[in-house]
Amino acid sequence: MKSGKGKAGEIFQEKVQPILKAAGCDVRFGMQRDDACTRVVYTTGPNFAKTEVSGMALGNYDAIMCVGGDGLVHEVVNGLASHKDGLIALKTLTIATIPAGMVL
Repeated sequence: MKSGKGKAGEIFQEKVQPILKAAGCDVRFGMQRDDACTRVVYTTGPNFAKTEVSGMALGNYDAIMCVGGDGLVHEVVNGLASHKDGLIALKTLTIATIPAGMVL
């Protein structure tokens, strides 16, 4: 299931990924966490991002970048809020947004 126009993956690959690579980020796809890399996870349905973020190891990340619409950002914030260290998560992790949601 996709929300909006389903263009977030395309926007990431064409616009965001080249910038990350030019900045020296080691961009990797999938669920495995490797040290010193930018981990890319494509959501697969409702609440996927919330579940993923609520269980992540906070010390492994500096920021979360959302490429999508306001629903994705909402899920990420709610995932951080429901994290066992939610207050620390909301205070310490930067949330960056790249708008790629539905435009009316």
